[in-house]
Amino acid sequence: MIFLLITIILFLELKNMLKDNIILGDSNLSEIQEAVRLLNEGEIIGFPTETVYGIGGDIFNEEAVNKIFEIKNRQLNLPLSAHLSSISDIEDVAFDVPDEFFILADKFLPGPLTIILKKKKSIPDSVTSGLKTIGIRVPDNKIIHKLLEEFGKPLAASSANLSGKRPALTSEEVITYFPEGISLILDGGRCRYSQESTVISLVEFPPLLIREGVIRTGILEDILKVRFGK
Repeated sequence: MIFLLITIILFLELKNMLKDNIILGDSNLSEIQEAVRLLNEGEIIGFPTETVYGIGGDIFNEEAVNKIFEIKNRQLNLPLSAHLSSISDIEDVAFDVPDEFFILADKFLPGPLTIILKKKKSIPDSVTSGLKTIGIRVPDNKIIHKLLEEFGKPLAASSANLSGKRPALTSEEVITYFPEGISLILDGGRCRYSQESTVISLVEFPPLLIREGVIRTGILEDILKVRFGK
């Protein structure tokens, strides 16, 4: 128990040390407003998160969703995730949400954790490659948070890279990957963690580890008091 508390404290201290120092000025806000306009027109935009840069579009616009797959050269059987502005938006995209989600959300969200849940029928199957589940992200970055807040809907999103390549960590790398296809890139500097989020599924029990990233699996297992399947 003492080891668990120390581990959590160390992670939260690291998270606090790596907080972005972006101050949203008028130029940031005007770019975010332009990004919202483009998203409403079905365009794709690039944005920073605390882990890596992402690209995204309106989750309810199937043409926008298909554009993401096209410009990434992404296989259609590899689902996108849903980026939310806050935990309270979970009911917009998922149902039958287990208690374990809220336990982890209380500790780590917003933050570098993607949690797979059962998706609502209102989410197009194209987002999830026909799966009945969806990955949920609540990024810990002021720019994407403000964008999601202003847009008022979740984004269907994926890391900013061509399929099989390393995710972009700066806006310049996003431009290198996508000289065409993206209408706007919001620049937030270099990503704080420069590593992808940890991905787990809470659809089954015990939970299933999909990818280990910023948050070590053992921390999550200790909090939930269960060992994950792999």
